[in-house]
Formats: sequence, structure tokens, C-alpha cells
Amino acid sequence: MSTQRDQQQYDEAHMRVGDTSLSGVDMRTPPQTLPPGLVSYAENTRFRYGVASPRKGVQALTWASLRGITFPIEFPLIWDQPVNLGEPVGVGLWRDPDGSEWQLVAAKSGAFDLGGGNSQILIWAIKPGNLIRQVPTPGGSISSAEGEVWFESSFNVVTLHRGPTADPLVMTHIDVGFEAIVLSEGGTGTVAIPRSNNATYFQNRLIVPHRPAGALKTDVVAVSDILDYTRYLEQINDFRINQGDSDEIVRAYPFGEFAIIFFKTTSIYAVSNLQGDWSANARLELITKEFGLVGPRSIAQVGADVIFLTPRGVTSIKQTEFNKMQGVDTPLSEPIQPLIDRINWLVAKTTASAAYYRDRYYLSVPIDGAAQNNAVLVYDFLNKAWAGLDTGEAANVKYFQVADFAGVEQLYSFSNVGGIGLYEYAEEDDQQVVPSVYTAEIFLLDQPSDGSTITINSGDIIRATRQLSVRDGAGNILIDADGNEIEVPSDINLLDPEPTPDVNIWGVGDYGADKCTVAAANLFLGLTTAPEGDTDPWEDFADSVEAIECGVRLTDSAPIAVSVNDPAIAVIATPALAFEPQPIRMTLITRGYGYGGGDRRRFTRTQVYLETWNALYEVRALVDGVKEEEVLVDAADSVASRVAYTTADVDDWDATNANEDHANPHREDYSVTIPAGGLLLGADGVQLDLYQAHTHRLLISQHGAFYRVKFVLSRGRANIHAITASSINFERRFGKHG
Repeated sequence: MSTQRDQQQYDEAHMRVGDTSLSGVDMRTPPQTLPPGLVSYAENTRFRYGVASPRKGVQALTWASLRGITFPIEFPLIWDQPVNLGEPVGVGLWRDPDGSEWQLVAAKSGAFDLGGGNSQILIWAIKPGNLIRQVPTPGGSISSAEGEVWFESSFNVVTLHRGPTADPLVMTHIDVGFEAIVLSEGGTGTVAIPRSNNATYFQNRLIVPHRPAGALKTDVVAVSDILDYTRYLEQINDFRINQGDSDEIVRAYPFGEFAIIFFKTTSIYAVSNLQGDWSANARLELITKEFGLVGPRSIAQVGADVIFLTPRGVTSIKQTEFNKMQGVDTPLSEPIQPLIDRINWLVAKTTASAAYYRDRYYLSVPIDGAAQNNAVLVYDFLNKAWAGLDTGEAANVKYFQVADFAGVEQLYSFSNVGGIGLYEYAEEDDQQVVPSVYTAEIFLLDQPSDGSTITINSGDIIRATRQLSVRDGAGNILIDADGNEIEVPSDINLLDPEPTPDVNIWGVGDYGADKCTVAAANLFLGLTTAPEGDTDPWEDFADSVEAIECGVRLTDSAPIAVSVNDPAIAVIATPALAFEPQPIRMTLITRGYGYGGGDRRRFTRTQVYLETWNALYEVRALVDGVKEEEVLVDAADSVASRVAYTTADVDDWDATNANEDHANPHREDYSVTIPAGGLLLGADGVQLDLYQAHTHRLLISQHGAFYRVKFVLSRGRANIHAITASSINFERRFGKHG
């Protein structure tokens, strides 16, 4: 039965308006005057091809096992630990001379410090299909007075810049790691690479803005020899970017083939005509003194334009038809100015990070006084409109980076706490959870090699040995008639009563010994029984230790990190950083419907056409005024059955798909949960992402100058295609408040 009676002869005609497609967000224009297709607010929403949908989720990455590892195997192996490195302070990309692409991450000392202590900043290299690797650095760690570091790839090497108080480092091979930079032989430059916050590779030169000795600001640019990052021309070292200004250089960025843009804190300059002899041909040009750059990582190249964050919002530099660079006066972010006004600028000047990926500009910023990035603003270049903001734990992105994943470029996100994920990749967000109990199971796949080691939580080393010396009651080593130490198989002498300092001796027996009854048993014995003459076992590694089949299980209230150097020793550990999938909460508020220049109208009907998959949502009508709203569809009414059909006299679907009819038409919802008896795929399989279409025809009982529809999705997926609305005149008496 229809919920609305037909219009009669003398009924007033309904004004029918609406949006048959949705393209983006405009928060600054009054909602009642927005053009069709734009909405007044969107959160965790994407607009493509006229449809509004929830954004894709962030999938946490772990690289936690030997599956897909490349050979030869690199040691030590870190088993079953997600990538949680501690707070990141810099990210970069490096392609080694062999063509392999590695992502480099500098992070404050986290769960994977293999050096046996809390160091300042560790460098890590990650690549899909490989175990995470700690990159060697001088002294095992590095420092940065600025709190941030910068990686710049050039000349088949990558340089690491650590601010004005620390010398830069260079890496030529991932096995060697970062080392001090030494002047090359020959070359015209006589000056060594200066200390700096960042650098830029351009025309086979390294461009290094830096602060001269005794100066208080960065306004000098060092330019390297061609194809030589170690030597810099002294005369170009004196090349200054408007030295008389009070601001300083934040970042240098290439623009085209023959120009570099120098972003300062309150102004922007360009050095053009960089051909031939730079010292003779370079020309300094002022682009604008109205604004500068906020955050050296907020820049992204979009075609011939450069997009970046300024104190006025997101703006751009364009190349005119006369090959001139021109700063755009009106910020690109003008439609979302209410969001820009919420940015914490004191923090954003360090943390703002951006990337251009698949026709979208992603900008991570701190809002509402946050001390870390907690929101992502998204601009869609296909729609030429903003998609609003992303929120939730997944939006706590400190750095974005576009890099390879399974042969395709993907957008990586590095969270404030060190988690690494693929942004806009999954159906739900992987949200960090803290386990109450952690375990690590160490078991033997084969007989361990003599001298192989196990290190638990960076503690003392457990070293396997096949032969152990025989000692007397006083601990003295017994000598035979020829002066040699008397040795017996380690399956007889289970534990060395006098361990080497910082090394726990683990008897694994001869090659013929059974790995479970000898090596595994001795490992358990060493972790639980004190050697002769001692009061404690090897090390207090965990709250409890128990024997399992051919191994041991450690249990503790804190994460247990285990590294080994022998593929015969395997480990399964509770991740130090665990994740659970969480639904993405999408919110969309439409433009104002039914506005007639201030005339008040009675709103009668609305219609929402959407497609859903396991969706839980609310639909509300918002009228101009204070908190004047009406629930049209509550969450309980939005739940669709996975087995019931919308047509009469049709039996419910068998959730095991025993009849191979999963795709039969007219079912309320096509999402699937695997029943206890399993799911029959059948000859044609089961398509798990089928959406069902619905049209909500809803009555409204509100009046006002205009009204909006608010849609809140709290579970599953939903695609909003169209929203329409109807209203009639609402007469009130003339006079005060009439």
C-alpha cells in the first residue's frame, strides 16, 4: 500500500526538487543556495560518477612471515611481528642499483630495536614480500635536533638530512646502510654537503637549502656538481633567496624542466632559466608575498600544477600559456574553509603531509587543537570538488607515500604511532587493539645448526651448541692426558653450569639426536631451570614458559619479540600491534531543498534511492533552525535480511547456498556470513559484493525555509544515487515572527 495519497484536483501542486547525482562538498556557501550535485557536509565519503559512497578502509600491513620471502634469506629473521616501528620521523623511497624499490622509514626506537637498548632513531627498510630490515647506521642509531629527518634519492644513492646541527649521511647499498659522506675524487666543487632540513634532486644535481654558520634562518642554497652529491660550488653556495626577507626557506621543489620553486614561510620565489651555467643564467623571480608554505611535505605535483598548503588554505601554482609561474589568488580549499579554519597551524607547519593518488589530493592535518594529524582532507580532480574529510583512527596519518604494492602503485599511510597501512584499500578500517596476553611459540622444524642463536626481547643470546665441556664440581674444565678439553655430547650434559657472559648455552645434541627430545627439551629446561650453582634460569623472558610439541610457549603481559638466525627455528608470536576490522562511519548532509527566497514551506515527502550491502544507517530530515530534525529511517528499520525476499510466496534463501541460488533476484541483502556447515560455492561460485537497490519513499512533517537530508552509515556499504524532495506553501500570519 502506498504511504502517500494521490494528488487530488484541488490540491496544491508539490514543488519537487532534488539531486539525481552527487559530486562533492561545499561547506562555505549557504546550503539553501548550493547548486544541484553539491552537499553541505560529508565525512568519510567519496564521490564518483554521480554516486556518493563510503571511502575504502585502511588495511594494516604486517609482512609477518616467511611467505613470499626472497632468497637468499637475510638474517636475523623477525618472526610474526606487524610493522610497528615507533613514532615515524621521516619516510622516503629508494631504488637500489638492481632496480628494487625500498621504502625507508626513520622512527623513534620501537619494538624492533635489535641493538639491545633504547636508541634515538632507527632506520628501517620495507618492501612487499620481504621481511622488514633494520638499516645499519653509525653507532646503531642516529639523532636529529629538529625531530624530523629527510630522505632524498639521487645518483643511485639516498642521502639522509638531519637538520642544521647534524651532518647528512648517505646509503649506497642497503646491506652497508648509512655512512658519513666523503668528498669524491676530482670535481669542481670544493665545499662539502651542508647540514639541512631537506634537499631536492634536480637536473642531476642535489639542491640543498641550508642555514649558513652563524645565521638564524635558512635562506642559502647549495648546488652540487653534476652527478656528484658530495661536492658543492662555493660561488653558488652564496646564492641566496631574497636574503633581506624575515622568512626562511621551507622547501625547494622542481617546476618543469628549467625552474625550481623556493617555498618560504611567508613568500614564494622561483629560480628559472636553469640551463648551461647556472651562476650566469639563473634568474630569481617573485611569485607571491601574500602567503608561504605550511609543512614541507604538504606539496604534491598535479600535472603542470603544484598543490600545497598555505595559511590561507590549499592553493596552487600554475604555469601560464606564456610559461610563466603564477600563484592562484583564490584558494582551492575555499569551499571547505570551515575545515581549514579548524587546522592547528602551529603543529601543521611540521606535520602536514600530502600525496596525489588516482586523481585525488590527500592532505593530512591536525584539527581542533590536536597535537598530531587527525583528519585527512580529500580533493577530487575529476569532479573538481572536495570530498570532505576523513576521520577515525585510520585518519591519524603522519605521512603519506605512493609506492609499489604487488606491481601496482598504492597509497601508503604511516600512522602517528608507527603502524603502516594501505589507504583506501579494504572494505573496513583495521583498528589497533591492545591484547591483554601475548604469546610466542618457538618450535623446531629441523635440527638447529651449531652456533645458531635465539634472541628474545633484545635480551641475552641463547646459542645452540653440539658439544659442551665436562667440568668438575668446582666448575673447572677437565683436561685429558693430551691437554685437550674433555667433551661429551650435549644430550648428556644438558646445561653449561658456567655460561659465557651475556650468552646462554643451549645444548642441541649431535646431528643424529632427536630435535624434539633433545634440543626442544633442553630449550625448555634452560628457560625454566637454573644451571648448577645459579639461582635463576637463563633469563626472565616471560611470565610463564610451557613445553609444547617440539618447542616452548612463552606467555607475558607485554609483547614478545623473537629474532633467530636459523631457518630450522620457527616462531609464531602474538603481534605486538594487533588489529581488528572496524566499520567505516559515513555521514552526508545534502544541500537545502525547497528554498524560495525565505518563504516558509511545509515539507511533505522525500525519496532516497540507494544500493546497500549489509548496511546499518539512519536517514533524518534537518530543517533550518536549531536542532530541528526528524528521524525518517532509524537504524533498526534499515536492517535488511540476508535470507528473506521482497516478493511474496518465496521461501527464504538457504544460507549454505545448498541450492546454488545465491544470486537469485529480489533478496533483501546479498552479503554473506559463512555458516557453521560451510558455504557451497557451486558451479558458478558466489559473488560476495552484490549490492541490492532500494528506494525509500518517506513522509515528512516539518516546515521551514528549507530542509536537508542527513544520511549516517554506521556499518556495511551504501551507494547513494539520488535524493528528491517535495513541499507545498505554508502560510502564516503577517507580523512579528510571521
